[in-house]
Amino acid sequence: MNIKFFTALLLLLILPGCDQPQPQPDVKPAVASPAAPEKTLIDFPALTVIENTVNQLAPKLDAQFDISVIQRICLLARGEISKQRIIESIKQDGILDPATIPAQNHPLSLLINDDQNKRAEVCAAWLASSAIRAPSEDEVTVRKTRKIEENKQKKEKERTVTEKVLNNDKITEILAVKLSILRANAEVYALIASELEKTPGLSLEEYTHAAGKIFSALSPYYLKRIQELYAPEPNSYHLTQLSTRDYAFNTDGGYRFSRDGGNAQLTYRGINWLGHGHIMGKDYKIAVSYFPDAWIDEIAQFSVSE
Repeated sequence: MNIKFFTALLLLLILPGCDQPQPQPDVKPAVASPAAPEKTLIDFPALTVIENTVNQLAPKLDAQFDISVIQRICLLARGEISKQRIIESIKQDGILDPATIPAQNHPLSLLINDDQNKRAEVCAAWLASSAIRAPSEDEVTVRKTRKIEENKQKKEKERTVTEKVLNNDKITEILAVKLSILRANAEVYALIASELEKTPGLSLEEYTHAAGKIFSALSPYYLKRIQELYAPEPNSYHLTQLSTRDYAFNTDGGYRFSRDGGNAQLTYRGINWLGHGHIMGKDYKIAVSYFPDAWIDEIAQFSVSE
């Protein structure tokens, strides 16, 4: 055999040709990169988030920022009095020289500036958080005098004593206010909870921030709604319990309210209307990303079923 021909034939067999199948590289199966662990969400009661948020927005009373300041702010927020009248009342009461009150960053700034949105927010948060507080003795009683004898047998002179007695008109007025606030709370809180439910997976801080924004935006409407719901019908409100912290009442219209310790609940014809996690009969829950990422990363490496 011709050596040159043999060598050429051998090269054809060794070298890859165009018509010969190409050897496939030794490729190892691809390994999928580990996916980022999904957020672990828990169902959190929306009412707790909303109530805590409103309590944070509510002003704290002190010697300077007292109940009279709140009352003035609410009058301004509802447009029931002019700012000039408020300034005059501050002068008359000797609270502080209005000219010395800065427009911002002072406890009394809302009495002299033009921030109606902030006034509405402060007033609304105060009212919303105050509804569960028990009425004071002065809010439901009147002073009455009566004569008593020290010793009837000895026919001693009578003496006059003054006592505080419950007054139905005052009870009706204060409980009608309380109920209108509680009912407005239920309506506004239900709307806020419905909005929070639409965006699952946020942190508790983010839900709190969102709840505060919504409540602030709704504050002017909330204040009007309280006035619309106010219905002081004579003899239809019944105070059944009263102490320094707790109280309970019911109405002929089917509402029952009780506060016992830290627990407050409003029911309407047997339905849980506000309290114990329910708002207008529904148990609103929001899917909260509650746990730190480090915790989730730690448990992502194993399976509970293993």
